[in-house]
Amino acid sequence: MKISNINNVYKYNQQVDYSNYRQLLPVNQQLSFSAGSNNEIGLKIKQQLQGPLSYIAVLGIIWGSISGLTAKIEEKKANEITVVHNTSIVEQFNEEKIETAIDILNSNPELKEEYDKIMQAVNTFSEQLGEDAISLIKERVDLLGNGQVDVMDVLKILWIESNGRIYDDDGELLKSISGAYGAFQITEDTQNYLNYYFGLEGTPNELDIKNPYDNLDACIYNLRFLQDKRNDDLQNGMDLPTGNDIKTAVAWSYHDGAWADEITDYGQDYIQKYENLSRLDKYPQIINFILEG
Repeated sequence: MKISNINNVYKYNQQVDYSNYRQLLPVNQQLSFSAGSNNEIGLKIKQQLQGPLSYIAVLGIIWGSISGLTAKIEEKKANEITVVHNTSIVEQFNEEKIETAIDILNSNPELKEEYDKIMQAVNTFSEQLGEDAISLIKERVDLLGNGQVDVMDVLKILWIESNGRIYDDDGELLKSISGAYGAFQITEDTQNYLNYYFGLEGTPNELDIKNPYDNLDACIYNLRFLQDKRNDDLQNGMDLPTGNDIKTAVAWSYHDGAWADEITDYGQDYIQKYENLSRLDKYPQIINFILEG
């Protein structure tokens, strides 16, 4: 998915039917949704009109009942999109933030390349899983991350490990020559240790890495464990080959192992890929564009 100008910057779009993964749509024709309950979905369709006033028409459609209230259509200027339920504003969307993110990407080819990688992995993962990857990953990180795991780091691991693939070209669960499974390339030894470390053995939450959802959960648990391990190493006076940057140390350890004390050639390549993707972290507009749309 490449970006060449503001008219074909692509973003993932949440569908009403979550059995379908996010489709690629141009930003200036993106559909987005807000839901207050299972019976309420607010649909707004924004399409930028050409002309001196550059107005955007916003249509709010609400399914289900909201205490008998219905949405109404408002027309706003291009830099402000509002869906109104009765007389209460329930959502405001500042288009200037999207345009700022697009401008940054279009003016920086190297940054745009890293953005493309993340979104390609998300698209593939969504397609093979059959649901919206961003929403799922955010939900699982919120539930399991313990405030230690960044959603963007999970997305970086997703691209580096498999480019979002769960299954190989024959439709079989992706498996490396070293015996790592799934989109996040977790080995059975790592699975067993994480089950032990987090007290999951014999519980309904015990990890089975051949299940794509547990594979994601194992990635989140692994990032937590590796952070614990490398923080302990530093506190015990160990000099990490990555320096004192815990996030880089965690990324390196995801590949080379929790007890590694030297960086392998493959580990160095892993670090380089992680650091390249981490250029995006310096731009909150782009991070918000990826995670929130």
